[in-house]
Amino acid sequence: MPSYQINMILVILEFPLAGQLIKYLLHAFENSFMLFENNSRQDGSFKLLGTALFAYMLIIILVITLAPFRYHVPQKLAIFWFWDVKEVLQNIFLFTPFGFLIHSIIGEKSRFYLAKVYLLGLALSSFIEFNQFFIYTRMTSLIDIAANSFGSLVGAFFYVQFKKRLSKASGKIILEIPLMNLLFLLIPLLWLSSLAIGKEVQRIWLILPLGLMGAILISEIYLNRIYSKTYFNRILFFLFFFAWFIISTFPALVEFPKTILAFCLICVAFIAVRFLLQKQKMASEQRFELRTLIKIVPLYCFYIIILNRWPIRSFDSNYSFSFVQPELFSTSDLDFIIRTIQLFSSFTIVGYTLYQYINRRKPRNITAKLIFSLLAISMIIEMPRGFNPSQVAVFTNIFFNFFWGLFGALIYILQLHYFKSIQNEKKEVQLELDFDTKSIVRRKRAS
Repeated sequence: MPSYQINMILVILEFPLAGQLIKYLLHAFENSFMLFENNSRQDGSFKLLGTALFAYMLIIILVITLAPFRYHVPQKLAIFWFWDVKEVLQNIFLFTPFGFLIHSIIGEKSRFYLAKVYLLGLALSSFIEFNQFFIYTRMTSLIDIAANSFGSLVGAFFYVQFKKRLSKASGKIILEIPLMNLLFLLIPLLWLSSLAIGKEVQRIWLILPLGLMGAILISEIYLNRIYSKTYFNRILFFLFFFAWFIISTFPALVEFPKTILAFCLICVAFIAVRFLLQKQKMASEQRFELRTLIKIVPLYCFYIIILNRWPIRSFDSNYSFSFVQPELFSTSDLDFIIRTIQLFSSFTIVGYTLYQYINRRKPRNITAKLIFSLLAISMIIEMPRGFNPSQVAVFTNIFFNFFWGLFGALIYILQLHYFKSIQNEKKEVQLELDFDTKSIVRRKRAS
């Protein structure tokens, strides 16, 4: 049977399940815009931001689980029941970020919140496993469905508990601090970096700069926003970073436990030294995010340059160039697909940080400068690949990088609207308080 007929059959069979998930996403965007247009601009902006992050995480999950995207009609029905502890844990951790971010879709204050998260995780996992039944090199397993569903439940539980504890401890919810979104964007990139190792063991070193970026972000958030001399709060932050790093790098941890744990210890040591050097809370200013970005940009530039030059070879005099890369959707080489998606997704953080930098300078044509800068960076990164004997410069990759960068910029724009809405609501509350105070004073004088 031709592949297009298989795809049509799958679309018909999967429409109710996929449609339900799409309905939830559209419903979340609709509610967010309605909240934004009404008086609850803060809630609407936060939901839009959370929904964008959730959509990004969902795309990465689908790429990881459905690659190499080659459908066929199986000769027999094969559903596997055997299970491996490492694979079960990997499936749980894969869906933990899904459960952590899904609050933007259904709202953590809704009735039976955890039950709804579990059912959505079950629906998405069933959708994935049903597709894997028709994909080369993939296997359908009911154990995977159970593990994925449980992982979404674990992520939702962590979100509720972490938000509750930190809001009590610091009076300011850490999940609403701008730099936290960079940590969320690093999670799928670390997953892809872990899965892309394959047989090239040296690629594991690409994980370390991303881990150090997370360590810098965590330490700066703690020192600038919720500094505390109590050992409990410091230990809580160490545990948070440890959980973030282990979840993000679990595919590599399974294969190379000693190396990943060594990377984790290096990052934890960096945070510890940073805490020891800073004896008191840093000055509370709104610009610490920019200082933090300046610290992590060199690390990320190193990462993205090495990533696009891998494997490192001396430049060849012959230049290899192609307009398209048809192998991406026709090959069954899973490592090749994961590494290509890794290249594209790395531009999400490029777009995020680039828009923040341009916005800080307050230019007149911010959109035009963003588009021009993203295209220029995409070309600078992609075109030299043609001189590498092991690579080919691909014209369409420039636009893939560009659109992933635009998505990162969109996340920052939504974040910016959210924090502006917070400031506006605070000003409105302050004006109301000032008005009430003046009214009371006038009444006392009149009496």
